[in-house]
Amino acid sequence: PFLYVEDDTHTREEIARFLKKLVGTLHIAENGQEGLALFKEHDFDMVITDIQMPIMNGLEMVAEYILNQKSSFMFIVNDGNTNYANEQLMHLLGIKEYREIHDEPLYILEEQTLKRQENWIAYIQEHQDVRYTVSFEDRKKRYALTYRHFDEIKKSVFSFAEITAADYLERREQYVEKS
Repeated sequence: PFLYVEDDTHTREEIARFLKKLVGTLHIAENGQEGLALFKEHDFDMVITDIQMPIMNGLEMVAEYILNQKSSFMFIVNDGNTNYANEQLMHLLGIKEYREIHDEPLYILEEQTLKRQENWIAYIQEHQDVRYTVSFEDRKKRYALTYRHFDEIKKSVFSFAEITAADYLERREQYVEKS
């Protein structure tokens, strides 16, 4: 099943008509709150959502449910301040408040060494076109870091996906080839 969340009636009807032809089972919600309720009832293969909506916007909907899935480590920055982190990331880092993320050391893999970045959030934002492999203080696990900034709402999303040794070696080869 698929979920489509859109508050504009005309857009919702037009896109839904098109999507139903392609995807089979399509659930439709008019805002993030309705979308969140459907999330809790169904296991969706894909979600398409508008960002700016009344009651609950698309990012808030995502923060409420998707960001708290067990395999996801994510946080959101608004104008330089962390304003959301999921429970999994806070547990991984051993912090109680999401604002503490800025103080956590992050190591960025460059060639074969991990270099500590003191102000790593600003560093990633300034060098957003780079694919990063990172580690936190224990340096035992490595993560692929993805960064995306949304100008229209002035928010940035950072996500971390744990990578295996094989994934790490493949990313390392790609890094060396580009250098």
